Amino acid sequence: MVKVVYRLLGVGSAECMIKIGEDRYTFYAGDVTNALGDILFALLRVNPLYPDGKYSPENNSATFRWDGEPEETEWGFRLIEGDRLLVTINHDHKIKLKTECSYQAFLEDILASAEQILEEYGILGFSEMWYGYGFPIESYLKLKYSQKHMSAFPLAEEDKSFKSDLTTEFKLLKEILKDDGSCEDLGK
Repeated sequence: MVKVVYRLLGVGSAECMIKIGEDRYTFYAGDVTNALGDILFALLRVNPLYPDGKYSPENNSATFRWDGEPEETEWGFRLIEGDRLLVTINHDHKIKLKTECSYQAFLEDILASAEQILEEYGILGFSEMWYGYGFPIESYLKLKYSQKHMSAFPLAEEDKSFKSDLTTEFKLLKEILKDDGSCEDLGK
């Protein structure tokens, strides 16, 4: 069983903790890296529901690097078969972690972390905390929709352009809010 938590530590600093059984691994990222955006985009990249045709059984992997100043962490995701995700993490050019887990479980944990960040900092506050990298709203919405509906986010193609439904997008974001309009504690 794999458990993943991503959180901001302060302005320009984040950590991602991965727990496998009793083993715990922690990786750090600095603000010179679009850390949350990279991890969400990579999960989107290996998602077979991703609508733009980038996914194929032959092209089912994504890599990205985090600069932890001075440490460097290279992440690799590869969708193996069905719901199985191979996660490989090299830290300072040495394999630190190589494990297989459920794609949906990993995605659920990362989305919960992203929602906790939205609750705590907001979209604009995140940008200030991460020195100009905006909250990765596009990847978040596509992944959240695919997780909830097991289909790609619907885009309409009209006159050589694409359109999405803003109401659907806001509904996904509104799910983070309680009935009274305040944010709920997603960490419990």
